[in-house]
Amino acid sequence: MADDPCGVRAKTVMQRLSTELEIYWRGMRDGQAAEARLRYEAAQKRARQVGLTYKTVFDLTDDPN
Repeated sequence: MADDPCGVRAKTVMQRLSTELEIYWRGMRDGQAAEARLRYEAAQKRARQVGLTYKTVFDLTDDPN
C-alpha cells in the first residue's frame, strides 16, 4: 500500500484479521455457526476497508470445489 510503505499498518491489520479468522473457525468447530459467520463477515468487511480481498483456499488453488 502506498500510504504504508513499511507495512506497519498492514501488519497490525493482518494480525487482527488472523485472530478474527481463528475465532471464526473455533466457533464453527464448537457449534456456534451463526455467531462465527457474523465474525467472519466482519473480518471480510475490515479487509475490504483496507483494500484487501479475503480469498478462500479454493480461490488460491485450482480446486473448483
